[in-house]
Amino acid sequence: MTTVVAIAGAKGGVGKTTTSLSLGAALAARGQSVAVVELDLAMGNFFDYLDVEEAPSEATMHDVLAESATVDDAARRVAGGFTVYPTGPDLDGFANASLEPLPGVLEALRDSFDVVLLDTGAGLSNETIRPLQVADEVVLVATPRVAAIRDTNKTKTLVERVGSSVAGLVLTKAGTDNAPPNERIAEFLGTDLFGHVPQDEAVPDTQAEGRTVVTAAPDSAAAAVYRDVADALAARLDLTDGDENEEDDRDEAATTSQHESDAEPQAAVEEGETAPEEQASSSDSQDRAADSPDAPTASAAEDHPADAAADETSGAEQRQATPARPVGPQQTQSDSEPESEDDQQADESDADEGDEPTASTGLIGRMKRMLS
Repeated sequence: MTTVVAIAGAKGGVGKTTTSLSLGAALAARGQSVAVVELDLAMGNFFDYLDVEEAPSEATMHDVLAESATVDDAARRVAGGFTVYPTGPDLDGFANASLEPLPGVLEALRDSFDVVLLDTGAGLSNETIRPLQVADEVVLVATPRVAAIRDTNKTKTLVERVGSSVAGLVLTKAGTDNAPPNERIAEFLGTDLFGHVPQDEAVPDTQAEGRTVVTAAPDSAAAAVYRDVADALAARLDLTDGDENEEDDRDEAATTSQHESDAEPQAAVEEGETAPEEQASSSDSQDRAADSPDAPTASAAEDHPADAAADETSGAEQRQATPARPVGPQQTQSDSEPESEDDQQADESDADEGDEPTASTGLIGRMKRMLS
């Protein structure tokens, strides 16, 4: 499920944009698909902080919010493996933009990303309140100074009033000698401390290169803290690493494949097919029947077609004349040699005495009728 997170703080200059972009890079490094949307419509800086790839369209978030372009038109991929949606640099675009389409824009992004980060402006106005209303969670950003903390507390109160939720706090830069400890600041704001990003020259240096500190200086102190912040946010949002997602998908696919394999024999039986074990058992039974001395063979019927026909006719006559009784072993005398007259009379006598007619008796009677 996609989560929309606003990066907010009423005080200007505390590092909201740097945090938005660096957090986007850190989450992408964890395997999440991430979008960072610039909603500081009057003073946007994405184009100043990042080298963005050339887009098929020159559209920005100003055009998207003016409903003259789609959100896909404003997308730019950046180093670090995430996507940004910057605002334009001119005031005309700002004048034409409206935040009314914002909920629909975010719904479109939910279909494509795991996390959508909203970089918000400073102050308290409709441009800062609206993003808080549409966000699922809010990360507060402040410096550890009294004035910044007071303004951040106002932002927290505003978040609660619009019905959103504060996920945690990120402190940036250095405080004064009179600044309270970081944990005391988080306690005062009633939220979790995700991390304190120290004053680090790697941050402005990498911005001059057009990349985030997480991407361009991964061994720096600031990058390490932003990765910790990403881990804390991911835990809050119940996100798993991309590698874990891939492993879960592989396990699920393997389990599904095994279930399908187990179901095939049962499905075959239900459709009338014989299972392999039953086929083997049937084959063994046929082999044992063929080895039996009493069993008729196909070759005998092929060698004496006339006799086989006679036997079939005789069998039919017997079933009509007498009730079924267990049949003993068949006569072994060759059908190709005619019987003597004495043998014929003996056979007839045996039949008159009530003995069960045999296949040989039926054959003799048929031959007598043919000769008479």
